Amino acid sequence: PITPICDFLAVVLALLPLVSQIRKLSLAVWGYAIWIAIINFQGFVNTIIWHNNVNIVAPVWCDIVTKLQLG
Repeated sequence: PITPICDFLAVVLALLPLVSQIRKLSLAVWGYAIWIAIINFQGFVNTIIWHNNVNIVAPVWCDIVTKLQLG
């Protein structure tokens, strides 16, 4: 049960530096922070959906995650 909590905290921590970057609009900082937040959000949702379960219950989510990870 600790993994989804840590993933959610990682999403929040990844987005916190953007508060100081609002006026600077540094594309590198924004891109990196959003990318890390997306990856951690995927981990958060995946640990909730597939907790002690290997059945595909959200095929649309699988498609979305695949496109985000490969793209």
